Order: sequence, then C-alpha cells, then structure tokens
Amino acid sequence: MTDEVEKYSRRRRCLLVAMALAFIVWQAAGFGIFDDIVGGDRRFVRVISIVAPVIWAGILIWLVGGKAMRDASASTQTALDDELVRANRAQAFTTGYWATLIASALVFAVSLFVQIPAHEAVQIVLITGVVAPMFAFAWLEGKGA
Repeated sequence: MTDEVEKYSRRRRCLLVAMALAFIVWQAAGFGIFDDIVGGDRRFVRVISIVAPVIWAGILIWLVGGKAMRDASASTQTALDDELVRANRAQAFTTGYWATLIASALVFAVSLFVQIPAHEAVQIVLITGVVAPMFAFAWLEGKGA
C-alpha cells in the first residue's frame, strides 16, 4: 500500500506544480513584457492565453473531480487525506497568505519609485496568492513523503 500511496502522492504533487506553472503562464501572458519578446506579434501570446487556462482548468477539474485518485483503494484515499496532509494544507494556506502580503508590500514599495500599471500590480498579487500555496503544498508533501 505504501507504494500506491507514494504513487498517488507524487501524481498529486506533479499535477499541482503543472497547474501552478500553467496559471503563471496564463496570467503572465497579459504582461506587456511579452510584446517585447515576440516583437509586437501578439498571435503567439493569444495562443498561450488560450492554451494555458485550458490546461489549468483541465487539471483543476481532474483533481477536484476526483479523477486523479479514481483508481486508488479506500485505504489509499484515506492515507492521502491523513493528519499530515491536512497539516500540510494548512501550512500551505498560511504560506500563500504571507506570500500574498509580501507581494502586496513589494508591489507597493516598488510603485513608490517606478510606475506600475494597476492591472499588472493586481495580477502580480493574484499570481502569488494562487501559486504560492500550490508550490508550498507540493514541497511539503515531497518533504514529508
């Protein structure tokens, strides 16, 4: 059973990291810096803006819908939601909260010296708030596994 729990735990960690990366790509495609990279041709950015949220939503539906753990036995599903996993979730939530506060403070401090468009400032804080708990949970699960 330990091998099965490790397999599903590894799958969950990989899916969370992939989901976080897809969210970063999706949101970062809206930043003006990509215009300079692609030379003003926004077609590539538009394709990324369409593909990344589809990947993100697909993984989210797969994880939340239980399809990622569908074939796991009842004892494995119980082991994948034990006290350590719940503590890791709480710690990841706390990490996301503090990361969001720090990102907000940094954006505010930088905005005193450099003009930051409001939509980009909000996107930076949003990206941090969504991605930090995912990375934290994946790291905690990998460390505790």
